[in-house]
Amino acid sequence: MRLRRSLLWLTAGGFVLAVLSLAVLTFLPKFINMELVRSTVQSGISEKLGAQISYGSADLSFLPRPAVTFHNGTVIFRDRMHGSFDSLAVHLKILPLLRGNLRVSSLRLTAPKVSMRLEESPRDKQLPTLEELRGKLQELFKALAEKTPNLDIVMEKGSLTLLDGDQTAFSFADLDADIVFPPSGPKIKISGSSNFAKAMTVLLQLDQESLSGKGEIDLRQVQMQPLSRYFMPHGPVEVEGSGTDFNFHFRTADMKTIEGEGFSAPSFLTLKRKGKQLTIHGDTLRGDFRIRDGRTEVSLQELHLFDPRLVLAGTLLVDCSDRQISLNIEGRGFDVRPIRKAAYSFAGDIPIVQDIFSYVQSGTIPRITVSSQAGSFDELGSTANIQIKGRIERGEVFVKGPPLDFKDVSGNCVIIKGILNGTGITASLDKARLQDGTLRVGLEGAVVPIRLDTQVAADLTTLKDLLSRLLRNEAVDHEISLIKRVEGRARGRLIMAGDSASPTVAADVQEIALSADYLRIPYPVRITQGQVFYDGKKVATKDLRVSIGSSSFSGLTASLDLEKKFFLDIASGSLNISLPEVHRWLGSYETLEPALKQVGSLEGTVSLSSLNVKGPLLSPKDWRFKIGGSGRDIAFTSSDLPGSVSVTKTTIEATEENLAVSGAEVRMLDSAIDLTGELSGYLKNPKLDLTLKGLVGPESFRWIRKTLKLPAWTRKSLRLSVDLSHLIWEREGATAFSGAMTIAKGPEVSLDIVKDKKGFKLNRLFIEDSSSRAEVSLTLDEHKIGLGFSGKLTEKTAESVMDIDDHSVGWISGNFRGEVSLDRSMKFSATGKVAADGFVIPVKDTAPVEIERLSVEAAGERFNLDSFGLKWGDDRVSLSGELRSSEKGVLVDMDVSASVLDAGSIERKLKKIENDGENQEQSEDSVPSLKGTVRLRAGQLKYGEISVAPFSAEISLDGQGTTVNVTEADFCGVSFPGRVNVGRGEISLDFRLTAKNQRVESTISCLSRSFDLDDYATGTFDLSGKITGRGVKKEIIRSINGEIDFTARNGRIYYEPSILKVLALLEVTEIARGYGNIWKKGLAYNKVVMKGKLRNDRIEIDEGLLDSSYMKMVSQGYVDLAGNSLDVKALVSPLGTVDRIIEKIPVLGWILGDTLLSVPVRVTGDIKDPQVNPFFLSSSDSGLLGIMKRTLELPFKIFTPLFPGKGDGAKEERQNAR
Repeated sequence: MRLRRSLLWLTAGGFVLAVLSLAVLTFLPKFINMELVRSTVQSGISEKLGAQISYGSADLSFLPRPAVTFHNGTVIFRDRMHGSFDSLAVHLKILPLLRGNLRVSSLRLTAPKVSMRLEESPRDKQLPTLEELRGKLQELFKALAEKTPNLDIVMEKGSLTLLDGDQTAFSFADLDADIVFPPSGPKIKISGSSNFAKAMTVLLQLDQESLSGKGEIDLRQVQMQPLSRYFMPHGPVEVEGSGTDFNFHFRTADMKTIEGEGFSAPSFLTLKRKGKQLTIHGDTLRGDFRIRDGRTEVSLQELHLFDPRLVLAGTLLVDCSDRQISLNIEGRGFDVRPIRKAAYSFAGDIPIVQDIFSYVQSGTIPRITVSSQAGSFDELGSTANIQIKGRIERGEVFVKGPPLDFKDVSGNCVIIKGILNGTGITASLDKARLQDGTLRVGLEGAVVPIRLDTQVAADLTTLKDLLSRLLRNEAVDHEISLIKRVEGRARGRLIMAGDSASPTVAADVQEIALSADYLRIPYPVRITQGQVFYDGKKVATKDLRVSIGSSSFSGLTASLDLEKKFFLDIASGSLNISLPEVHRWLGSYETLEPALKQVGSLEGTVSLSSLNVKGPLLSPKDWRFKIGGSGRDIAFTSSDLPGSVSVTKTTIEATEENLAVSGAEVRMLDSAIDLTGELSGYLKNPKLDLTLKGLVGPESFRWIRKTLKLPAWTRKSLRLSVDLSHLIWEREGATAFSGAMTIAKGPEVSLDIVKDKKGFKLNRLFIEDSSSRAEVSLTLDEHKIGLGFSGKLTEKTAESVMDIDDHSVGWISGNFRGEVSLDRSMKFSATGKVAADGFVIPVKDTAPVEIERLSVEAAGERFNLDSFGLKWGDDRVSLSGELRSSEKGVLVDMDVSASVLDAGSIERKLKKIENDGENQEQSEDSVPSLKGTVRLRAGQLKYGEISVAPFSAEISLDGQGTTVNVTEADFCGVSFPGRVNVGRGEISLDFRLTAKNQRVESTISCLSRSFDLDDYATGTFDLSGKITGRGVKKEIIRSINGEIDFTARNGRIYYEPSILKVLALLEVTEIARGYGNIWKKGLAYNKVVMKGKLRNDRIEIDEGLLDSSYMKMVSQGYVDLAGNSLDVKALVSPLGTVDRIIEKIPVLGWILGDTLLSVPVRVTGDIKDPQVNPFFLSSSDSGLLGIMKRTLELPFKIFTPLFPGKGDGAKEERQNAR
């Protein structure tokens, strides 16, 4: 009941209050000054907004609530903003209005149009911190709460234009807004459209006290171009695009943090720069942001693009306190090729784009992060600040420098400060597979640092091309070009470091299987095991197993220095060598060919267990090495050996100087020898040092005999059983042999012999059998000759070791030892006795010397030759006498006799012995110093065709020269005793010539056997004269002088060229026409006289006469013996011819009377074929006229009509004739 009463009272009270309120609002305008209210409202709003407001008209209404409505108004906010509106309704609060105060409760703005000028550099203006913003908002909200509490602003159909200078930056239209001021607010809701969004909505709600709140911005179908032009007016890229929606939600707690998230569903964006454009298509964009304590963090949670396909996420952090900006972007699941294509087409001129995509060609990147940290947004894009991390799969990477195109690349990559670092890289390079690799390469500059370190498994078929690109070494590249037909695989580590222009490459091959042809080696090369290292400076191997043809290495540890002319260093290894292949290979080198050409063929195998080699690879002659091993079934031929040599087995040690063998079982020809020895200097001047034992057959002995140059008397063929012996042989040096041997069916022989350039030395030759026991020593060198003999050597024993054609050997017995120096003193010493008979001494290149009998006894410096008969070819000589040695020479007292002594034969034999037949001049100091007397007598002394019989001389030697006193000598009927002195460089001679009543024909016949004479005559002659001379040996003939007086009587001349030509001349002139041929019976003469001198190779004829019944002739002139020519003038008086002339010409007889007619002729030219011509006498021929007068003792006339002369010369001749 009480409740019902209460409700009734409340209802009634409310009705009354409503009626009263309605009455007040109805009648209140009648009591209020309306103009005052409008002006008050206008000024109040202008003051609160800080603007000037003007209007066209204003209305005041109180229902449903009090309000002032301004129509067609304008608003000016200083210089930055101005606008207009259709109406502005200002709603006032009733109670304050009743008290006389104007309090605005809400504003309703219809169709406002506002233009606002933006600040010139809003992008550069420092943003306030949250703390600053909080303070400003608190002040603002407090003022709004006090002055306009709970003000509600409603806007309809509004528009806003934001100007950047004189250009429209942004424009907004159809704006509807509802804004509530504190303390109930602020609450903001704005919707409309703009030039960058077709539709937009902004919601904001904050708590006045806590400043906590939230908001939302929703943009539909956004146009990117206005935003891009304003925010990046001068940027390198202009952004275009439409149809993209953006939605942002944000919130704040106490205005200490602001955070939010955004979402978008973009359709496409078009980027433009420098006339190029790039369109990006996407479907999802999601992100958030957080602002707190001076830090702003914007996170891109997700961005899905499908052209090019790309998923991105990222974070932008701006730390105002540290003035640091950091950006982190993450991309996932994109294909490099389209992105690379898009990047090159759009930004290919940007260095960082060029650098990155010049390396990265294609591939898939599952994840990539891009981060940068800087002090400003401008610096954020600097290469030095950007760090990129990612992973690429199935990619293609191209490395500059050596052009390397990596395929199927996978790995992790980091780009820091313009340097790309890759780890965990796998890739394919040609036919090589790279694994677990690292890559470091610079991205800026034409020449950049680079380092690649990776494990490699390679197919070696492309090895040549890869090495050529990597190594960039002209010498190495040339060697690589010589490698052909490469096959195989290898695994190891590859390192490339340095700069892209000239990187160094290192390779560490752990496993290798290779086959190839290397043109410097004529056999295929195979590598099946081992390690190989290369670093640009050298190539090294470890435990390498290599086969070259049929030869093979194992455990080869070696290095090849590429900077020192391919210097090879083999430290260890074992080697099986196919000798024929190695021989053919090394023989192909020009430097080795001279040394190896001595080896004709080489067969067999050598196994080397130790190997050490050092030297330039391409110059084997300069190698230094030490090797050791064994050989089996070796066979070879050599120009120094008589046949093939086979070695069944042997142990070998060798260096570049020496080749040592031991335990070698050697077969050559008919010999079988076990030997141990050393061959030194075999590449230059070989020297052989052998110890040997075995059997030597006859064929082998013949070669040994020739090689060791054993004496000529050594039997040519022997079969020997050799005990332990020692052989030394040097091609350009000594040959020595010492050892013991047994001759088959012969004696035991011990031999110690040395032969070198200086001479021959038989240190000991010991021979023993049942009948002989003898020891011989012999020394022959340039300083002395030594000979020793002791014991007895029978003919039978000697013949078992000596073989002298067509001669028995003989025997020798005694005990003798002697030595003679080969200097000028020929000092000797000897002791002992020796006797021999029938013993033969072989002499090289000539007949052996046969000792027909010998008995010698020597004591110190005295040598007695009791009897010595020897035969040398056809020459037999007997000697007896004594030789004594002194400091000044050898004293001789010797008798030499021979029935026939052929000096020419002996001379020829001596020349053959001396210097192998070469005639060498001896200095005077080398002529032996002999003193004493040698008495020589020979029944006949011959020299060529010259024969002197008999001949006796006594030869005196004084050490300075030799005097030969010829006591008896007869040559062709002419006796010539005399003397010859031979001194130091000079010879003098003095001979007397004598002949009485000797037959001309006998002497001419004798001379014809010695000289080439065609003359023939008869008669008897007398000769007297002398010959002297003095001069050096070569000039002695030219120095000979002498006088000759020759007279022949009562004989005939059958042939003499000069006389024949004179008579022929007379016949040609027809003076002697019809005259008979006198040569058939010979030219009879009464006397022939020639007196003259021998001087300097010429016979000077002082007076010559031919007295014959046919003619008389006198002559003067000379005969040149050296030139075989003559020049003789003669007056010829042909007696028979004159009578015939007088018969035919009687008047001539009356003219001549009893006067003899003489014809002058001159004989010149070759002795055998002289020229005869008439000539005119001159004053110089007075001697010839005098001879004619003295000889004929008759008047004579020179016959001039037949030989007319001219001028005074002819007259003079006629006068002289009278």
